[in-house]
Amino acid sequence: MKYLKGRLSTNPFIFLSILHFLMLIYTFLKSQEKKKLFILLLSNIGKAYIFDYIIVGKLKAYKYKPNVLKNKYLDHILGVMFSQSFFVPITAVFITAFRFGWKVKLLFSLYFFAIEKLFLKLKIHQVYWWRTYYTFFFINFYFWLSDKWFERLKEHQPVVTFISLYNVVEVTWKTIWLPFALLKKARFGTGKRYTWKEHFSITPLYTYSLSMMMTWILKRGGMISYGFFLCVVIIVDKALRHLKLLKVTSYKYILFIHLSTLLLGKMYKTWIYE
Repeated sequence: MKYLKGRLSTNPFIFLSILHFLMLIYTFLKSQEKKKLFILLLSNIGKAYIFDYIIVGKLKAYKYKPNVLKNKYLDHILGVMFSQSFFVPITAVFITAFRFGWKVKLLFSLYFFAIEKLFLKLKIHQVYWWRTYYTFFFINFYFWLSDKWFERLKEHQPVVTFISLYNVVEVTWKTIWLPFALLKKARFGTGKRYTWKEHFSITPLYTYSLSMMMTWILKRGGMISYGFFLCVVIIVDKALRHLKLLKVTSYKYILFIHLSTLLLGKMYKTWIYE
């Protein structure tokens, strides 16, 4: 029975992951604006991360229990990542890419409404003060925002292009850092324990603040600016290590994270402004 319960909670996530992955592949195969759509996808993920940080991280609206990982907190984080960085953003890009109207948006909003109801019934999802109709409303708004954002992105509207670059940098930084954290090569925390809850509480503050600086540096351009930025980040990291807020087995790991994010950021900048 315990095995069956675990499969019932895990299988929906696997099925939805495959479905949305195929949706993403189909979208990019059919689109003539692949680079801009990729920027939109990362930007949508970035906006979803901010929403998640406030609603789930700080206001404790709900939690996930996909029963994929033994650690309950990591299992919850995995559930959030499935939702915020995979299912909803991919669907938004799919709708935007094919210029679907309000009827399709409404249909997909009902789709996510039904998924949440199913997850609650299967006890994969647990809500505290959150209500399912909030999901219906916010996802509708999210789809609308994705459409408008893409229009302004193609028009090179200054505020949208800057925020898009910021979101792309922030998502890239978090994504590259994640495997190093899971392998316990570079983790945030306090004291001697460095718990996952502490890591995922500190990481957003770190990436949100430094991503703003990196975005400004990328906009400015030039090797001197890039060198200055890397010096600042190294100083910040050393200070965090001294305060025992950052545990690193070798500094080469976080240097790789920073350099990779900076190089990818330069490439994404050309995609945004071309």
